[in-house]
Amino acid sequence: MNSGDYPGCFIIGLPKSGTTALYNILTQSPEVFDCAVKEPNHFLPTSVTQAGVHDVDAYLTLYRDAVKEGLLSIDASISYAHFPDSIKKILSAKPDAKFVIVLRRPERMVVSQYQQMRYGLFEDKESFHEAWRDRLENGQPESGYYQFVRDYPKSGAVGSILEKVLKIVPANQIKILIYEEIFSDSSESLANLVDFLGLAPFEYEVKMINAGKEPSSNIIHRLIIKDSLIFRAFRILVKKIPFLNPDSVRGFYEKRMVRASKSSFSDLSDLELDRYFELEKRKVEALLGRSIPSWWG
Repeated sequence: MNSGDYPGCFIIGLPKSGTTALYNILTQSPEVFDCAVKEPNHFLPTSVTQAGVHDVDAYLTLYRDAVKEGLLSIDASISYAHFPDSIKKILSAKPDAKFVIVLRRPERMVVSQYQQMRYGLFEDKESFHEAWRDRLENGQPESGYYQFVRDYPKSGAVGSILEKVLKIVPANQIKILIYEEIFSDSSESLANLVDFLGLAPFEYEVKMINAGKEPSSNIIHRLIIKDSLIFRAFRILVKKIPFLNPDSVRGFYEKRMVRASKSSFSDLSDLELDRYFELEKRKVEALLGRSIPSWWG
């Protein structure tokens, strides 16, 4: 395969760090291809996810129009940063690939990750406190959707994750962004990113995507929306099965969402999470050679 057939840019992480909003900003540029599949997960091990576009021909087909039109294409599979071997495979296929990684204050990020897993019915612990204690004691869940993300102490180890990435990716091929800086002073951070990617300046609109207001599970989401065809068909089929009535499903799901949305630092004190992730935050600052004021206090 020709390396030119592969995406020119990879947004490799981290989950719940504004990467979808960032991807949507970049695809507003007339020089960037808006791929139908944001996260093909092609370079992830099949043991991690079966849902990825693992066939190389199918993967490259996603970006064929971008190659024809001379546009920059982006693979925004935000789990790559957790798997150093995946990054090595990317560089093997595309030696001049550019990488973008977005880091978020880990205390906030892991709670947001928990909420997303809870919304999507992939997390069985009813509070972040319970999930955190379980992962501290038992480590990564043995199986299931994004089990490595659900290992919240490890997924929040932003310094260690970044350190491994920087040992693989040449310094001139990666842009490190801080979530809190992007969305507080987006003009400067994004201008630097646009320049890094070799794009001309463009006008864009910032939209926060999936910020905890919508279920992450499309199946459940479609089921609980009253005006959806699925809802109406399901209602007809289960009229005589009360516990499967869509209203009951919605009630169960909404209660679950409320419990998840209430999971915050009231579950686990600010101080405990601050202390747990302090060394990881210091490591990021050392790697960047500067302080990140928004990560403290």
